[in-house]
Amino acid sequence: MAGRFRYFHVVVTDSGWLLEPQEFSVPGNQTHLDVTGLITGIGYEVRLTGVSESGLLSRPLTTVAVTGTSQRTPPPLAESHTSLTGCTIFGSNSVISF
Repeated sequence: MAGRFRYFHVVVTDSGWLLEPQEFSVPGNQTHLDVTGLITGIGYEVRLTGVSESGLLSRPLTTVAVTGTSQRTPPPLAESHTSLTGCTIFGSNSVISF
């Protein structure tokens, strides 16, 4: 649920660690992130961590998706206040919903 966190820290890493991980800070009231510049046909790990107003970190949530498809592994079970609901990657663009 958006709004319970000051911001989210999102890290996108290619499965082969060929490129530097991309890191993003997303405001706590935002529920998606558009990522561009991904390589078609490879897997990416997306890790989301919520940061509370007091600076406490949530347990990271992780999913894996392959560019050029809508395939992804389901996110692990998470605490009720945070969830990574989707990761859709098409070609070199990605939409991450949380």
